[in-house]
Amino acid sequence: MATFIVTEDEKKNGKINWYALIVIFGGFLVHLTLGTIYTFGNFSPYIMSYLRNRTDDSEIRNVDGIWIQATMVIGQGAAIAIGGVLDHRFGPRIATIIGCWSLSAGTMLTYFTVQKSFALTVVTYGVVFGLGLGTAYGVPMGVAMKWMPHRRGLVSGLVLFGFGGGAFIFNQIITGFINPDNYSPDLEVNGARYFTQEDMLDRVPYCFLIIGGTYAVVQLIGVLLIRDPPSEEFSKDIIISKFDENTVETSSVSKDGDIVSKPIEETNIARQRDLTPLQVLKSRDFYVIWFMFLFGGQGITLLSSLYKAYGQTFIHDDLFLALVGSCSAIFNASGRPLWGALMDKFSFKTAMQCLYAGFICLVITIHAAEWVGKSLYFVWICLIFLIFSGNFALFPAATSKLFGPKYVNINYGMVFSAAIVCNIIGAFLGTQLKEQIGWHGMFFFCGGSVFIAFLMALCYFPKGLDGQPV
Repeated sequence: MATFIVTEDEKKNGKINWYALIVIFGGFLVHLTLGTIYTFGNFSPYIMSYLRNRTDDSEIRNVDGIWIQATMVIGQGAAIAIGGVLDHRFGPRIATIIGCWSLSAGTMLTYFTVQKSFALTVVTYGVVFGLGLGTAYGVPMGVAMKWMPHRRGLVSGLVLFGFGGGAFIFNQIITGFINPDNYSPDLEVNGARYFTQEDMLDRVPYCFLIIGGTYAVVQLIGVLLIRDPPSEEFSKDIIISKFDENTVETSSVSKDGDIVSKPIEETNIARQRDLTPLQVLKSRDFYVIWFMFLFGGQGITLLSSLYKAYGQTFIHDDLFLALVGSCSAIFNASGRPLWGALMDKFSFKTAMQCLYAGFICLVITIHAAEWVGKSLYFVWICLIFLIFSGNFALFPAATSKLFGPKYVNINYGMVFSAAIVCNIIGAFLGTQLKEQIGWHGMFFFCGGSVFIAFLMALCYFPKGLDGQPV
């Protein structure tokens, strides 16, 4: 038995559905730029090589770059709720453009900071980028789910398709601009490889200006396509879904209390309500999914930021590694709507069990690529990105179903705060334990952490506000 929530405008000649597609496309464009966080794995070796050769940070290591992406995600986690507050106060367009142009400004400012020091680069390309990312992240997704509340998993996946796909485009732009001659790293230090070619390093700072300016233009177009449903019908009207085993009929209660549709004999009634952030903090479900996010997220930062640095240890072809980054971005993008649709078809619980099981198998066997070669490395990285992309489609949709859509941006921001802890742990492991346990030890540690999340998903039976399984 399923519950369907349909607004009155959706029943009238489909106009709301057509504009819903425009809103989704606007969110897609915004997330196309936000998702360039996943270009860092490809960009990082160029940045770290530049810092070693052109600044006083001559001892900086590839593995230290994980702190830049970690602070991106930490900033994202800290600012998602801020985006929700700005949305409620000023509307989705203002909230989104503030976040988007903060991200673009942080990117362009890195033209200056990368020429000074690693620490300043962390501030602009890590903290400022991440705060902008977090502020803009949840708003387009929340708006799109208001237009199509009966397809939240699919809608969040479609918007986030852009987030996964941004790296596909910009990885090629970055590598094509910085390293058109396909130089390979020519300096090896303690097993890590670095670029020293002068003409290539000269182009690194200018790349930040090019991509940052491009982000700003694309973001403006996307923001202009985003808006809440007219008259806020979704949040202000009381939508009632009446159903039995074979029949679905909707009726809407207007503001003066009149019933728009003729009632039928009821066998069940589901009313949409919303939990405030304070109520969510008192909910057991919040803490369960928070810890699932924490344990299940281990490995995402490591693999998304250092997959190229790892690949360079046995693959000496920079264009191939950039191609791996771009192709994995396609899998990252396409996986989000697929995982969202899987949740809509089955459940959050089922989807998360499949996700965690797949990730564990891949991450503990990736080292086999060192013996098999390029082909297995390519396939495994693409599959890993396909698998972990589900985290970012399933958790927002689950947050909306568990706690309601009205405060989804703020509530998801609280759930996403688990990423702050997760990335601090991941960055510490990457920089402090890498020398002791090596790449293989880190992969097995990540697999063990995700196994804990798998057990949590196995024992979790979530129900939404309507009493139906999520």
